[in-house]
Amino acid sequence: MNTNAPKEWVSLAEASRRLNIHIRTVERHMNKGKLSHQRNASGKFEVLVPAVMPTPEVAFAITQQAEKSTSLAESHLIEVQKELRRSRGAFRILSGIAAGLLLFIGALAFAWVNAREDGVRLEVTASMLKEQVTTLGTTNAHLQSVLADAATTRQLDAETPWLLRSQ
Repeated sequence: MNTNAPKEWVSLAEASRRLNIHIRTVERHMNKGKLSHQRNASGKFEVLVPAVMPTPEVAFAITQQAEKSTSLAESHLIEVQKELRRSRGAFRILSGIAAGLLLFIGALAFAWVNAREDGVRLEVTASMLKEQVTTLGTTNAHLQSVLADAATTRQLDAETPWLLRSQ
């Protein structure tokens, strides 16, 4: 076994597989001190064995797969970013529409309140004008009566001038 090769801590079963020996043989080598061992956090034994070094073909395949995965992830990221930009644009448009609708509703409410106030003012003005027309009608009727009396008096004066002189 090469002492300069990288090593890693693995379970007894994995050590058995990597060393191509039975698990009992791994335990015997541990007991004889031929394999370094320790207990992990859960209390199980781990054995220090050479790390699996892939063959050049496997390493090349792994590298190619990693590059494909990276390329796929990058293209997916680009698509997600485009979708995010489209979503943000749509959100801005919808926000503008919502703000416009709120302004429109506010303007309608303001116009409605003003129209109601104008309606009340017009009703009060119409009521006042109606009173004035009634008052003017009464005054007109009184003046017509006075004019009629004056005309009657003038007619009587014209027909009976002798009555006024004799007195």
